[in-house]
Amino acid sequence: EIEDTVLLALQNPQIYDDIARGTRCKFETNRPRAVLFEGPPGTGKTSSARVIAKQAGVPLLYVPLEIIMSKYYGESERLLGSVFSLANNLPDGGIIFLDEVDSFAISRDSEMHEATRRILSVILRQIDGFEQDRRVVVIAATNRKEDLDPALISRFDSMICFGLPDQQSRAEIAAQYAKHLTKSELVQFSLATEEMAGRDIRDICMQAERHWASKFIRGQIPKDEKGEPPLPPIDEYVACAEQRRKSLPDRTRPAASRSGPPLKLA
Repeated sequence: EIEDTVLLALQNPQIYDDIARGTRCKFETNRPRAVLFEGPPGTGKTSSARVIAKQAGVPLLYVPLEIIMSKYYGESERLLGSVFSLANNLPDGGIIFLDEVDSFAISRDSEMHEATRRILSVILRQIDGFEQDRRVVVIAATNRKEDLDPALISRFDSMICFGLPDQQSRAEIAAQYAKHLTKSELVQFSLATEEMAGRDIRDICMQAERHWASKFIRGQIPKDEKGEPPLPPIDEYVACAEQRRKSLPDRTRPAASRSGPPLKLA
């Protein structure tokens, strides 16, 4: 879905435009201007945007929340407008990635700070004002779609849901960070990380490595036959997964999904 919705349009804009010219009385590009990535934290929304930009060969303009929410009057709108202007002037186009968009584009039915209202107005105006011949796509990420302003939601050409990985996907993610584990051990690890995101699995693997290294340094673990530190066993990973689970918030779990990997995401 990511490939069909965003990547192919960035890589082959002329094909999309040729089809639109052949089907419409008045030309209007059918390439996406704005796409919403929705899903729990750690499910690959940001890394997906980076992969899309890399495979499309265009810059990714990452716009984090802390840059937008300036304490100075008018500064937030100016900065955001500058990002859109920069993207429109890129010769080969680009991707504007608005992270945590729910933090500054909440529904106007809710109490909204005046500065937040102005930022939302800038986003709406800029998306509407994209030039037809520019290869610029806005990707916004949220884990609270229900909080977004309806006017912004209506601007998105497509919405892609990032669910928590299923058991097979969790095992595949774990294999990227613990390649020495056997298939049966990876299955055991995937069961221990149920309802965890890919980022959780990565962090668990890193934590297991650190714990194991500290044990080796303290002399609690002997060297292997080559005189080198042995690699962490499955028990170390499972213990770290159990510890990680205690710190995780309750999540509203979308149906676990598995999609074919046109993009390699972790």
